[in-house]
Amino acid sequence: MIDLKNNLRNELNAVSISISSKEQEVAKAKRKYDISFSCTVGIPVMLLIWQMCATSDSIIIDHSDPVLWAAVKDTFSVTIGSFGIFAALTGMLGFNHRAKQLDLQQLRASKQTIMTELQFELSNDQFKLANKQFNLATVQNKTNQARENLKLYYEHVKIFETELEHIADRLERLHGEPHNLGIDSRQLYKTFFVNNSPVNGVLAHDPVWPIEANSWEGMSCGSFQCYLNQLKLYIKNYPLLPDAMADFKYEVRVLVDIYNTLANFGFAKLIKEKSITDQKTQFKYVTDLVFMYDFLNQLGLLSLAQRNEILGCTYDIFGGLFWPYQVKSISANLED
Repeated sequence: MIDLKNNLRNELNAVSISISSKEQEVAKAKRKYDISFSCTVGIPVMLLIWQMCATSDSIIIDHSDPVLWAAVKDTFSVTIGSFGIFAALTGMLGFNHRAKQLDLQQLRASKQTIMTELQFELSNDQFKLANKQFNLATVQNKTNQARENLKLYYEHVKIFETELEHIADRLERLHGEPHNLGIDSRQLYKTFFVNNSPVNGVLAHDPVWPIEANSWEGMSCGSFQCYLNQLKLYIKNYPLLPDAMADFKYEVRVLVDIYNTLANFGFAKLIKEKSITDQKTQFKYVTDLVFMYDFLNQLGLLSLAQRNEILGCTYDIFGGLFWPYQVKSISANLED
């Protein structure tokens, strides 16, 4: 591309020099033509005047004599001959001048073509430069946007973590004891703010129930209602066997499922059936489960009515393991 522009500039310089030279030739040819044209008119007239003066005594003027008209050519042959010679010479010089003018016009047209091509190349370079600057500006803008997204994301995460701490304080005052969940705040954030990321920034400001969540036993739990329906199904299928151990095993299975479903959000570590050996450990995990419900309520993922409903269903499964006031005071207000 650089070689092409250099070649065009060299051609433009060469054509400009040729035009200057050709303009001088045209001017010279024009002067010759003008002189010849003047001579074509002036010299025959001067010869005619000189001849008239020199032969004025012998000139006979009689317009009615045809012999005299026939002798005009012979009488003024010098004047007429000189006019013919100069007229022919002037014509040749005129053709020469015109030819040089055409050459000059062609050179000027060639110069204009080269200038157009050079201008196109320069414009193309300007376009490429502008495009490069635009790309740089776009990259810079994306970089700035990425930095801003990263900053907003971690600020939002910090706000969420602070809110979890405030909720924990409120629940401790409500229940009279702190929770023992072992909350993973970052995992909770990823669960409830699926579309937010360090790259995309903060696309959602309020937490939402993960629509792709599944229960621990593989059932779809894409909404709280699905989770509640699963618990209601467990209540419906409760064996009610006279064998207390069979009832306990069923409750353990239910507890592991509904506990791990929520624990997997980031509330706590997962549990196994073999880790629940008696009602004491069962009560511990039921207590943690109630704290999870309250966290969901405080985060706005459960309404107070939904929280009370899930507490009632949980009581129907585990009965006396609940704190009495949590069932009796179904409409307990968790606000500060």
